[in-house]
Amino acid sequence: MKMDLPRIHLEQNVLSDLDEAIRREWLVTNGIGGYASSTVSGINTRKYHGLLVAAFNPPVDRWVLFTKLDEEIRIGNETHMLGSNEFKYGINPEGYRFLHDFSLNPFPIYRYVVHGVRLQKTIFMPHGKNATIVTYEVFNPHEEKASIRISPLVNSRHFHNVTDKDNLAWNFIQKPFEQGTIIQPSVPLSTLIISSSNGGFFVEEGRWIEEISFRVDASRGESCLDDCFRPGLFEFPVAPKERKKFYVLAAAGKNEKEAQNLFSFIHKGLEAIDVLYGQETERRKGLLTKFQERYVDLEIKDWLKWLILATDSFLVNRESTKKKTVIAGYHWF
Repeated sequence: MKMDLPRIHLEQNVLSDLDEAIRREWLVTNGIGGYASSTVSGINTRKYHGLLVAAFNPPVDRWVLFTKLDEEIRIGNETHMLGSNEFKYGINPEGYRFLHDFSLNPFPIYRYVVHGVRLQKTIFMPHGKNATIVTYEVFNPHEEKASIRISPLVNSRHFHNVTDKDNLAWNFIQKPFEQGTIIQPSVPLSTLIISSSNGGFFVEEGRWIEEISFRVDASRGESCLDDCFRPGLFEFPVAPKERKKFYVLAAAGKNEKEAQNLFSFIHKGLEAIDVLYGQETERRKGLLTKFQERYVDLEIKDWLKWLILATDSFLVNRESTKKKTVIAGYHWF
Protein backbone atom coordinates (compact mmCIF):
# COMPACT_ATOMS: atom_id res chain seq x y z
CA MET A 1 0.00 0.00 0.00
CA LYS A 2 1.48 3.32 -1.07
CA MET A 3 1.85 6.18 1.36
CA ASP A 4 -0.22 9.35 1.16
CA LEU A 5 1.47 12.47 -0.15
CA PRO A 6 2.05 15.41 2.21
CA ARG A 7 0.06 18.62 1.80
CA ILE A 8 0.64 22.29 2.48
CA HIS A 9 -2.47 24.49 2.51
CA LEU A 10 -2.55 28.29 2.71
CA GLU A 11 -5.75 30.25 3.28
CA GLN A 12 -6.82 33.88 3.29
CA ASN A 13 -4.98 34.74 6.50
CA VAL A 14 -1.70 34.23 4.62
CA LEU A 15 -2.71 35.04 1.04
CA SER A 16 -4.35 38.37 1.89
CA ASP A 17 -1.00 39.65 3.19
CA LEU A 18 0.85 40.16 -0.10
CA ASP A 19 4.21 40.86 1.52
CA GLU A 20 3.94 37.52 3.28
CA ALA A 21 2.52 35.53 0.37
CA ILE A 22 4.93 36.84 -2.26
CA ARG A 23 7.90 35.51 -0.27
CA ARG A 24 6.57 31.94 -0.40
CA GLU A 25 7.74 30.05 -3.47
CA TRP A 26 7.06 26.65 -4.99
CA LEU A 27 9.14 24.46 -7.29
CA VAL A 28 8.24 21.51 -9.53
CA THR A 29 11.04 19.66 -11.35
CA ASN A 30 11.10 17.25 -14.30
CA GLY A 31 14.08 15.00 -13.54
CA ILE A 32 16.33 16.44 -16.28
CA GLY A 33 17.19 19.81 -14.76
CA GLY A 34 14.14 21.68 -16.01
CA TYR A 35 11.52 23.11 -13.68
CA ALA A 36 8.47 25.27 -13.07
CA SER A 37 8.51 27.79 -10.23
CA SER A 38 6.75 30.90 -8.93
CA THR A 39 5.20 32.30 -5.75
CA VAL A 40 1.92 31.33 -4.08
CA SER A 41 0.57 34.75 -5.13
CA GLY A 42 1.21 33.91 -8.80
CA ILE A 43 3.58 36.89 -9.15
CA ASN A 44 7.06 36.08 -10.44
CA THR A 45 9.73 37.70 -8.27
CA ARG A 46 12.85 36.25 -9.94
CA LYS A 47 14.08 36.07 -13.53
CA TYR A 48 14.50 32.38 -12.70
CA HIS A 49 10.75 31.93 -12.24
CA GLY A 50 8.66 30.45 -15.05
CA LEU A 51 6.14 27.75 -15.85
CA LEU A 52 8.60 26.04 -18.18
CA VAL A 53 12.33 26.52 -17.71
CA ALA A 54 13.63 23.86 -20.10
CA ALA A 55 17.00 22.10 -19.83
CA PHE A 56 18.23 21.67 -23.41
CA ASN A 57 21.40 19.79 -22.43
CA PRO A 58 20.12 17.99 -19.33
CA PRO A 59 20.58 19.09 -16.65
CA VAL A 60 22.19 22.33 -17.95
CA ASP A 61 21.58 24.96 -20.65
CA ARG A 62 18.35 26.08 -19.00
CA TRP A 63 16.07 28.50 -20.82
CA VAL A 64 12.99 30.42 -19.72
CA LEU A 65 10.45 29.81 -22.48
CA PHE A 66 7.00 29.80 -20.86
CA THR A 67 6.89 32.56 -18.25
CA LYS A 68 3.35 32.37 -16.89
CA LEU A 69 -0.38 32.26 -17.55
CA ASP A 70 -2.62 35.20 -16.63
CA GLU A 71 -6.32 34.39 -16.39
CA GLU A 72 -9.46 36.50 -16.52
CA ILE A 73 -13.11 35.64 -15.94
CA ARG A 74 -15.88 37.34 -17.88
CA ILE A 75 -19.38 37.18 -16.34
CA GLY A 76 -22.01 38.95 -18.39
CA ASN A 77 -20.46 42.29 -19.33
CA GLU A 78 -17.95 42.37 -16.48
CA THR A 79 -14.33 41.19 -16.74
CA HIS A 80 -12.28 40.28 -13.68
CA MET A 81 -8.50 39.86 -13.99
CA LEU A 82 -6.95 37.04 -11.95
CA GLY A 83 -3.34 37.39 -13.08
CA SER A 84 -0.85 39.76 -11.47
CA ASN A 85 2.52 41.13 -12.56
CA GLU A 86 4.88 43.51 -10.80
CA PHE A 87 6.27 46.59 -12.54
CA LYS A 88 8.44 49.43 -11.25
CA TYR A 89 5.31 51.46 -10.47
CA GLY A 90 3.56 48.61 -8.64
CA ILE A 91 1.47 45.50 -9.21
CA ASN A 92 -1.02 45.47 -12.08
CA PRO A 93 -3.57 44.03 -12.22
CA GLU A 94 -4.24 42.99 -8.64
CA GLY A 95 -5.81 39.66 -9.52
CA TYR A 96 -4.18 37.98 -6.51
CA ARG A 97 -7.01 39.51 -4.45
CA PHE A 98 -9.36 36.87 -5.92
CA LEU A 99 -7.10 34.03 -4.73
CA HIS A 100 -9.16 32.00 -2.25
CA ASP A 101 -6.57 29.41 -1.22
CA PHE A 102 -3.38 27.69 -2.35
CA SER A 103 -2.26 24.08 -1.88
CA LEU A 104 0.83 22.02 -2.58
CA ASN A 105 -0.27 18.39 -2.79
CA PRO A 106 2.31 17.66 -4.19
CA PHE A 107 1.75 20.07 -7.10
CA PRO A 108 0.69 23.75 -6.89
CA ILE A 109 -3.08 24.30 -6.86
CA TYR A 110 -4.50 27.82 -7.02
CA ARG A 111 -8.22 28.34 -6.28
CA TYR A 112 -9.92 31.58 -7.25
CA VAL A 113 -13.47 32.72 -6.48
CA VAL A 114 -15.04 35.58 -8.45
CA HIS A 115 -18.68 36.39 -7.68
CA GLY A 116 -19.46 32.72 -7.13
CA VAL A 117 -17.51 31.44 -10.15
CA ARG A 118 -14.81 29.02 -8.96
CA LEU A 119 -11.63 28.38 -10.90
CA GLN A 120 -9.00 25.83 -9.88
CA LYS A 121 -5.57 25.78 -11.55
CA THR A 122 -3.10 22.90 -11.12
CA ILE A 123 0.47 22.89 -12.46
CA PHE A 124 2.59 19.79 -13.08
CA MET A 125 5.40 18.47 -15.30
CA PRO A 126 5.70 15.00 -16.86
CA HIS A 127 8.87 13.32 -15.60
CA GLY A 128 11.78 13.49 -18.04
CA LYS A 129 10.05 15.93 -20.42
CA ASN A 130 10.57 19.62 -21.20
CA ALA A 131 6.86 20.24 -20.85
CA THR A 132 4.42 21.78 -18.40
CA ILE A 133 0.70 21.08 -18.15
CA VAL A 134 -1.74 23.43 -16.43
CA THR A 135 -5.18 21.96 -15.81
CA TYR A 136 -8.24 24.05 -15.01
CA GLU A 137 -11.56 23.20 -13.40
CA VAL A 138 -14.28 25.83 -13.41
CA PHE A 139 -17.83 25.99 -12.07
CA ASN A 140 -20.27 28.68 -13.21
CA PRO A 141 -23.24 28.81 -10.77
CA HIS A 142 -25.00 31.64 -12.56
CA GLU A 143 -27.94 31.71 -14.96
CA GLU A 144 -25.82 33.58 -17.49
CA LYS A 145 -22.83 32.31 -19.41
CA ALA A 146 -19.26 33.05 -18.44
CA SER A 147 -15.94 32.71 -20.22
CA ILE A 148 -12.37 32.09 -19.12
CA ARG A 149 -9.57 33.82 -20.99
CA ILE A 150 -5.99 32.68 -20.47
CA SER A 151 -3.05 34.74 -21.71
CA PRO A 152 0.37 33.06 -21.90
CA LEU A 153 3.51 35.14 -21.52
CA VAL A 154 6.54 33.64 -23.27
CA ASN A 155 10.23 34.33 -23.69
CA SER A 156 13.37 32.79 -25.16
CA ARG A 157 16.30 33.56 -22.91
CA HIS A 158 18.92 31.84 -20.80
CA PHE A 159 17.65 31.83 -17.24
CA HIS A 160 20.51 34.06 -15.99
CA ASN A 161 19.51 36.80 -18.45
CA VAL A 162 16.59 39.16 -18.98
CA THR A 163 15.03 40.31 -22.26
CA ASP A 164 15.08 43.86 -23.60
CA LYS A 165 12.95 43.72 -26.72
CA ASP A 166 14.56 46.85 -28.19
CA ASN A 167 17.99 45.21 -28.17
CA LEU A 168 17.06 41.82 -29.60
CA ALA A 169 18.65 40.64 -32.84
CA TRP A 170 15.50 38.66 -33.62
CA ASN A 171 11.72 38.76 -33.32
CA PHE A 172 9.13 36.12 -32.45
CA ILE A 173 7.44 34.25 -35.29
CA GLN A 174 4.11 32.53 -34.72
CA LYS A 175 2.44 29.67 -36.54
CA PRO A 176 -1.08 29.62 -35.07
CA PHE A 177 -3.40 26.63 -35.33
CA GLU A 178 -6.96 26.21 -34.06
CA GLN A 179 -6.13 25.30 -30.47
CA GLY A 180 -2.70 26.87 -30.08
CA THR A 181 0.43 28.29 -31.60
CA ILE A 182 4.05 27.45 -32.40
CA ILE A 183 6.40 30.23 -31.26
CA GLN A 184 9.99 30.61 -32.42
CA PRO A 185 12.62 33.35 -32.51
CA SER A 186 13.48 34.35 -36.08
CA VAL A 187 17.08 33.40 -35.22
CA PRO A 188 16.80 29.70 -34.30
CA LEU A 189 17.17 29.37 -30.53
CA SER A 190 14.21 27.29 -29.37
CA THR A 191 10.69 26.22 -30.25
CA LEU A 192 7.70 26.42 -27.92
CA ILE A 193 4.30 24.93 -28.69
CA ILE A 194 1.37 26.07 -26.56
CA SER A 195 -2.01 24.45 -27.00
CA SER A 196 -5.28 23.86 -25.19
CA SER A 197 -7.68 20.96 -24.96
CA ASN A 198 -10.94 20.72 -26.86
CA GLY A 199 -13.52 23.34 -26.00
CA GLY A 200 -11.12 26.25 -26.22
CA PHE A 201 -9.76 28.25 -29.11
CA PHE A 202 -6.70 30.43 -29.61
CA VAL A 203 -6.87 34.08 -30.66
CA GLU A 204 -3.59 35.41 -32.07
CA GLU A 205 -2.45 38.76 -30.77
CA GLY A 206 1.31 39.28 -30.57
CA ARG A 207 2.36 42.12 -28.29
CA TRP A 208 5.02 42.77 -25.68
CA ILE A 209 4.48 43.29 -21.97
CA GLU A 210 7.39 45.52 -21.08
CA GLU A 211 9.59 45.91 -18.00
CA ILE A 212 8.13 43.33 -15.65
CA SER A 213 10.09 43.81 -12.45
CA PHE A 214 11.57 41.04 -10.29
CA ARG A 215 11.88 42.26 -6.71
CA VAL A 216 14.23 39.51 -5.49
CA ASP A 217 16.74 40.18 -8.28
CA ALA A 218 16.45 43.92 -7.62
CA SER A 219 17.29 43.35 -3.95
CA ARG A 220 20.39 41.41 -5.05
CA GLY A 221 21.51 44.25 -7.32
CA GLU A 222 21.05 42.13 -10.45
CA SER A 223 19.28 42.73 -13.76
CA CYS A 224 15.60 42.73 -12.84
CA LEU A 225 13.50 44.15 -15.72
CA ASP A 226 12.18 41.73 -18.32
CA ASP A 227 10.10 42.08 -21.48
CA CYS A 228 7.73 39.17 -22.17
CA PHE A 229 5.85 38.36 -25.36
CA ARG A 230 2.12 37.72 -25.28
CA PRO A 231 1.30 35.64 -28.39
CA GLY A 232 -2.47 35.76 -27.88
CA LEU A 233 -5.05 34.18 -25.63
CA PHE A 234 -7.10 31.04 -25.12
CA GLU A 235 -10.82 31.39 -24.55
CA PHE A 236 -13.15 28.83 -22.99
CA PRO A 237 -16.91 29.48 -22.84
CA VAL A 238 -18.67 28.18 -19.72
CA ALA A 239 -22.43 27.71 -19.92
CA PRO A 240 -24.82 28.51 -17.04
CA LYS A 241 -24.52 25.92 -14.21
CA GLU A 242 -21.71 24.17 -16.12
CA ARG A 243 -18.67 22.46 -14.62
CA LYS A 244 -15.82 22.34 -17.09
CA LYS A 245 -12.30 20.93 -17.14
CA PHE A 246 -9.62 21.83 -19.66
CA TYR A 247 -5.87 22.25 -19.91
CA VAL A 248 -3.08 24.33 -21.44
CA LEU A 249 0.04 22.47 -22.52
CA ALA A 250 3.49 23.90 -23.23
CA ALA A 251 6.11 21.69 -24.90
CA ALA A 252 9.62 22.86 -25.78
CA GLY A 253 12.51 21.74 -27.95
CA LYS A 254 15.81 23.01 -29.31
CA ASN A 255 14.13 22.94 -32.72
CA GLU A 256 10.65 22.51 -34.16
CA LYS A 257 10.99 18.78 -34.80
CA GLU A 258 11.97 18.08 -31.21
CA ALA A 259 9.12 20.22 -29.89
CA GLN A 260 6.58 18.64 -32.28
CA ASN A 261 7.58 15.11 -31.25
CA LEU A 262 7.13 15.95 -27.57
CA PHE A 263 3.86 17.79 -28.23
CA SER A 264 2.45 14.83 -30.19
CA PHE A 265 3.43 12.45 -27.37
CA ILE A 266 1.50 14.45 -24.73
CA HIS A 267 -1.35 16.20 -26.53
CA LYS A 268 -3.91 13.38 -26.70
CA GLY A 269 -6.86 14.80 -24.79
CA LEU A 270 -8.00 15.24 -21.20
CA GLU A 271 -7.96 11.54 -20.35
CA ALA A 272 -4.32 11.24 -21.42
CA ILE A 273 -3.43 14.31 -19.33
CA ASP A 274 -5.17 12.77 -16.32
CA VAL A 275 -3.11 9.60 -16.86
CA LEU A 276 0.13 11.63 -16.89
CA TYR A 277 -0.93 13.42 -13.72
CA GLY A 278 -1.71 10.10 -12.07
CA GLN A 279 1.65 8.67 -13.11
CA GLU A 280 3.50 11.60 -11.56
CA THR A 281 1.60 11.42 -8.27
CA GLU A 282 2.10 7.63 -8.12
CA ARG A 283 5.81 8.05 -8.81
CA ARG A 284 6.07 10.36 -5.83
CA LYS A 285 4.05 8.04 -3.61
CA GLY A 286 6.39 5.24 -4.67
CA LEU A 287 9.40 7.19 -3.39
CA LEU A 288 7.80 7.49 0.04
CA THR A 289 6.77 3.84 0.08
CA LYS A 290 10.29 2.63 -0.77
CA PHE A 291 11.70 4.78 2.02
CA GLN A 292 9.20 3.35 4.50
CA GLU A 293 10.00 -0.20 3.40
CA ARG A 294 13.67 0.43 4.06
CA TYR A 295 13.13 2.11 7.44
CA VAL A 296 10.17 0.08 8.75
CA ASP A 297 10.45 1.30 12.35
CA LEU A 298 10.62 4.98 11.46
CA GLU A 299 7.51 7.16 11.71
CA ILE A 300 7.27 9.05 8.41
CA LYS A 301 5.79 12.44 9.29
CA ASP A 302 4.93 15.10 6.71
CA TRP A 303 8.16 17.08 7.21
CA LEU A 304 10.15 13.96 6.36
CA LYS A 305 7.93 13.22 3.36
CA TRP A 306 8.66 16.69 2.01
CA LEU A 307 12.38 16.14 2.57
CA ILE A 308 12.28 12.87 0.61
CA LEU A 309 10.36 14.47 -2.26
CA ALA A 310 12.67 17.49 -2.28
CA THR A 311 15.70 15.21 -2.42
CA ASP A 312 14.28 13.57 -5.54
CA SER A 313 14.32 16.97 -7.27
CA PHE A 314 18.13 17.00 -7.14
CA LEU A 315 18.55 13.58 -8.77
CA VAL A 316 18.52 14.09 -12.53
CA ASN A 317 19.57 12.47 -15.78
CA ARG A 318 22.76 13.84 -17.32
CA GLU A 319 22.79 13.73 -21.11
CA SER A 320 26.57 13.66 -21.47
CA THR A 321 27.05 10.51 -19.37
CA LYS A 322 23.60 8.89 -19.82
CA LYS A 323 23.62 8.38 -16.05
CA LYS A 324 22.00 9.84 -12.95
CA THR A 325 23.70 12.80 -11.31
CA VAL A 326 23.11 15.14 -8.39
CA ILE A 327 22.77 18.83 -9.22
CA ALA A 328 23.77 21.52 -6.80
CA GLY A 329 20.66 23.66 -6.51
CA TYR A 330 17.59 25.48 -7.74
CA HIS A 331 17.04 27.99 -9.10
CA TRP A 332 20.76 28.06 -9.94
CA PHE A 333 23.64 25.82 -8.86
